[in-house]
Amino acid sequence: DKSYRFNFDHIAVNSLRKDFTIRSFNIVPFASEMSFANHFHFQKDRYEVSLSGISLQGIDMNSLLDKRLEASQLVINKVNAKIYRDLHKPLEEKSKVGNYPSQMLLKLSRQINIPKATINNADIEYRENEPVSNKTGEIDFMNSNLTITNITNIPAVIQNRSRLNIAFQSKILGSIPITGNFDFSLKGNNGDFLANGQIPAFDALQLNKVSIPMALIKISSGKINGIDFHFTGDNNSAKGDFVMKYQDLKVDVLKRDKKTNDIKKRGLATLAANLLVANENPTSEGLRKEDPEFKRDINKSF
Repeated sequence: DKSYRFNFDHIAVNSLRKDFTIRSFNIVPFASEMSFANHFHFQKDRYEVSLSGISLQGIDMNSLLDKRLEASQLVINKVNAKIYRDLHKPLEEKSKVGNYPSQMLLKLSRQINIPKATINNADIEYRENEPVSNKTGEIDFMNSNLTITNITNIPAVIQNRSRLNIAFQSKILGSIPITGNFDFSLKGNNGDFLANGQIPAFDALQLNKVSIPMALIKISSGKINGIDFHFTGDNNSAKGDFVMKYQDLKVDVLKRDKKTNDIKKRGLATLAANLLVANENPTSEGLRKEDPEFKRDINKSF
């Protein structure tokens, strides 16, 4: 769609070692964040991506002649990715069903089988221009490492190994550790997946970088003692359980002055919020957990 330029540097194939290497690969958008957003009449992600040290190892050279890619391992040594979206624009009325990673893999015209992929030192930044605050909220995942297993769309392989798994560890907002995994079914077309994650203790005030611009909520005090979540989902919905242990949690509800664009505290709403929100979990009555269930908006991506 002429939105990007794709740059490859130093591509090499070594038939003796049976490997394929690319020194770097860059996806460069045609315009700045604001110009890119203004070019479209609907919400559209703007990607700016840089990968380096890419190597595909243990290639079956004979399978290439049969238009099939089989290799023992894919390694990417460094990733920088920036994603931006302007939420002032309406959503594009286009179904995104069928675009989960597993489903996109199965749509490929060429057969592929890579048992393992390792992505190291990935820094991922996601930014949203928010209508509620008229500010840009940012969440980043730094020093991320991912291990992806069973990347295949070959039916005979799927009969024996039917799940695509993405295990990850990262630091949210540059400092909050998270580990977890996504697990996708390669059988059928209903998009079955699992998602699990664990986050250890951290200072709740670190979340203000996200909660103020994205939700007009300021955390005034609190410590998160741990988060665990487990979800199952498909093309249409997701459900599971979510547990957050915390103490001394207090919040301020904010509002944006439409004339000055200043962010101010809403006194009565803040009082009501702190009366409604228990300031610790577990309490003397025991541990509380949530069992959320979401119906998917099919115009939104995974």
